[in-house]
Amino acid sequence: MMNVKEFISKLKDAQAHDTYYVMGCFGALISEKNIKRYTTNNNYNIQHAAQIRSGAMGKFGFDCVCLIKGILWGWNGNKNATYGGATYTSNGVPDIGADQMIQKCKDVSTDFSNIIPGEAVWLPGHIGVYIGDGLVIECTPKWENKVQITALGNVGAKAGYNARTWQKHGKLPYIQYAESAAPATTGEKTIWDYLVSLIGNEYGAAGLMGNLYAESGLRSNNLQNTYERSLGMSDEQYTQAVDSGAYTNFVKDAAGYGLAQWTYWSRKQNLLNHAKAAGASIGDLNMQLNFLGLELKGYPGVMRALQSASSVREASDAVLTGYERPKDQSEAVKAKRASFGQVYFDKYAGGAATPVAPATKVKASEAAQLMDKDMAGTYTATADLHLRDGAGTEKKSLVVMPKGTRVQNYGYYSRVGSTRWLYIQFTLNGTQYTGFSSGDYLRR
Repeated sequence: MMNVKEFISKLKDAQAHDTYYVMGCFGALISEKNIKRYTTNNNYNIQHAAQIRSGAMGKFGFDCVCLIKGILWGWNGNKNATYGGATYTSNGVPDIGADQMIQKCKDVSTDFSNIIPGEAVWLPGHIGVYIGDGLVIECTPKWENKVQITALGNVGAKAGYNARTWQKHGKLPYIQYAESAAPATTGEKTIWDYLVSLIGNEYGAAGLMGNLYAESGLRSNNLQNTYERSLGMSDEQYTQAVDSGAYTNFVKDAAGYGLAQWTYWSRKQNLLNHAKAAGASIGDLNMQLNFLGLELKGYPGVMRALQSASSVREASDAVLTGYERPKDQSEAVKAKRASFGQVYFDKYAGGAATPVAPATKVKASEAAQLMDKDMAGTYTATADLHLRDGAGTEKKSLVVMPKGTRVQNYGYYSRVGSTRWLYIQFTLNGTQYTGFSSGDYLRR
């Protein structure tokens, strides 16, 4: 399987050659021998036959999806080969269209903040490949009518490039993406050891670490990619400018920064204050770990979930929905982040951690009356809240959960008057509780 580095290199090589948009062509050198075929084989080419005859001769023909297929089929710019070196449907890559190809992709998302180089970018009937640094390679009749490099409009304009806004992106199943293995980073073991000592549960440490990897690649000087472009600074330049005082808008610039990609102004202000008090660089790893530990004290529900988690997925979901809170909290994102955490768990815990099982279970005697699958999800108690044996304030209290406790609902509830009483489950001090709490004091 082709790796992502080789894939992007071959795409750039194709862009460097003389190319022309010819629908249905996957890299053939347009010549007198094949010009008739490529001006009569589909409606687009028939309608643009004169244009193709005058502009494509002596150039390699591609369309959007045929550029991707041609590279994967072995195109290498060989002018003496029938299809520029490509072999039709080779290397396990089928002859499919753009819309079919995005359906084949993995981890398809509409959130372009987490796109990585080598992923396909798509909109109905058209496809390209993200090559990093806010740029895409696509073959399109728009603009230059050839294989060209354009800006990924979803993350912002880029000087000197035409821009297109795409609808989805995803990983091609024919490419090996190194990112899927959560590679080692500088300070990785330091981060693991700190999180284990902070949380006291290896599942919790792995779940949090996987989320940090998704946010920053575990790089404490990481500046959000879109701001590298808009501010014109690399990670190192931004960090140095903040440290020296040359850049004074760190708090209010809304740029994600550091291990957890701190973004909101008050959190960045606290991070900056902590760095100054410690006499450390804003990008210092140990300073940020210490700050992370202090900040998590303000998320007691998340900390309890990490300390009691019996799986990496359980811990990872708690961090994603309760601490990081990205815009995209879909099942695909949850699974992806948990998979990163599992890599660290397997690497450092050796798969040997003992699941934390509740010592006892307390369950309400009353059953829920109604079900709405759209209500299912994780909720947070907005005040100290009674868990009751049934729906209603007159029912016996089983326990009082502290404000900030995170609970799980699977869509079941009962109604008393205008109030929905959610049938929920959570673990507190080693005991698993299942019962009813007023939906008026549970925030999703």
